[in-house]
Amino acid sequence: MKTHTKIMANIRPSLGVHEGSLTKRSKLGALKAHTLVCFDSDEHYVKTCGADDTPWGICLNDATEKEALVSIQPLAACARTANILVSGNVQAGQLLCQDADGKVKALPTDEGVYNIVGLALTQGAANECIEALTALPYEMEVTE
Repeated sequence: MKTHTKIMANIRPSLGVHEGSLTKRSKLGALKAHTLVCFDSDEHYVKTCGADDTPWGICLNDATEKEALVSIQPLAACARTANILVSGNVQAGQLLCQDADGKVKALPTDEGVYNIVGLALTQGAANECIEALTALPYEMEVTE
């Protein structure tokens, strides 16, 4: 009886199925733990999200050096909650939207379109970490 063995090679080592978090790089090394991140120049690099960027994850560790490796927890893709920095007062149960410097804030009552990224499970004040359920970003319009 003859048997045949096929050896499969992955020509894209970054392509695969990941559980919990992904490892990416920070070009400039200026990433703070518990902040929203988005892609930088390509699929291998992330940067801190600005208010107008599209976030896809939360940085789990600080990066201070160029080309530093960082662990990223994808939004809405994990079977766990996330710790994330807030830019102002947040109460448990409030929807969270994207703010500047990779932080989140409670959904404002001011008219506008906001990028929702989760729901607060704990309360917190400016520059504190809260526990949250994350969501893939979606827009919500607030009207009077």
